[in-house]
Amino acid sequence: MDSTEARLQRLEDLAAIHDLKARAGKIADSKYTPDHHKKPQAEVDEIAWQQARLFAPDGEVMVAGVAKARGHQALFEGFRHRPWRFALHMYYCPNIILAGDTASGHWVFWCLATDEATNAPLHIAGYIQDDYVKLNGAWLFQRTELSARFNTGFGDAWTNASGAIL
Repeated sequence: MDSTEARLQRLEDLAAIHDLKARAGKIADSKYTPDHHKKPQAEVDEIAWQQARLFAPDGEVMVAGVAKARGHQALFEGFRHRPWRFALHMYYCPNIILAGDTASGHWVFWCLATDEATNAPLHIAGYIQDDYVKLNGAWLFQRTELSARFNTGFGDAWTNASGAIL
C-alpha cells in the first residue's frame, strides 16, 4: 500500500495535469473576441507565447504523426498563425498515467472553429495523446499529438471514410 504522502502527491499531480490541459484550451481560445473575431496580432502574439510556455523547452506538437513544431520559438510561430477567426477547444475523458516526474495522457478532443479564409464553421474532433514532464515542480507538455477523426463543416457528413462505422 502506498503511503498517504505518495497517494496525496499522485492526486496533486493528476490535478495539476488536468489544470494544465484546461489552461491550454482557455489560452488558445483567448485569441478570439466574444463576437468571433481574431484579436489584433500583438495580442495574439502575447497569447501564443503563453501557449508555447506551457511546453518544456524542447516540447513538441505533432499532428497525425508529423512534427509541426519543436521548441518554444517554433511553437510560438505555429500558435500565432492559426487559420481560425474563432475556436472553442474541449477535452474529455482523460486517461492519465503517472510515472514519477513524467506522465502520459489520452484525451477525446472536440473543437468548434470558424475558418478565417472562408468564414465556414467547422467541427474538428479526434484524440490527443500527451506526454508531460514535471520541471521545477510544474507540469508541462513534453509532446502533444492530435489524431483527428474528422474535420468537417456543419451540416456535412461526419466522415469521408467509406464503409460502416460502429
